[in-house]
Amino acid sequence: AVSMDWRSSAQATAQDPGWLRLNSQFRYRWLNRFMQGGLAVSQHTLSSGNSNTQLSWNHSQEFSTASRLSLSANYVTSTTVQRQTALNPATALATIASQANYSKSVGPLAMSVGGTRRQYPGRLQVDTDFPSVNVSSKPIPITRNLDWTPTFTYARSSSVHLDAQGDFKFRYIERNGVLDSL
Repeated sequence: AVSMDWRSSAQATAQDPGWLRLNSQFRYRWLNRFMQGGLAVSQHTLSSGNSNTQLSWNHSQEFSTASRLSLSANYVTSTTVQRQTALNPATALATIASQANYSKSVGPLAMSVGGTRRQYPGRLQVDTDFPSVNVSSKPIPITRNLDWTPTFTYARSSSVHLDAQGDFKFRYIERNGVLDSL
């Protein structure tokens, strides 16, 4: 599918510029491979010259009854343009999230490996939780009234380009007896 959105730049303001957005979407479903998904690309250009490219890929595949892959990848080049041109208020404030997960069962063990990534409209902040590994076992009977379910979990997360908040975005110093901020 291909579509185009347009908003006139007549009497445009800094808060409401005119823009042109070109969209394309491709969906697939391969029945004998048990996979389905879709790819989407959108190019958004404002009359001010700012632009945003949005990429999305959703994919789901079952390799067997015991293993599955799911992927939802979303990325934008300019969260500011994304937020400024959103017509739905919920879209203007929503995070741009991606996630991937692979799960497999082997005998009594269940394993999953995955991660997430989040971008925030109008901000440079990016949060990443990758990798996230989880291995668990079916309950192992220890005694008649006690079962043990061993589990191993590993997770790593990071946040980059954090916005300074409140008083922490300033450094206060005294110059010639007067309090000043940097």
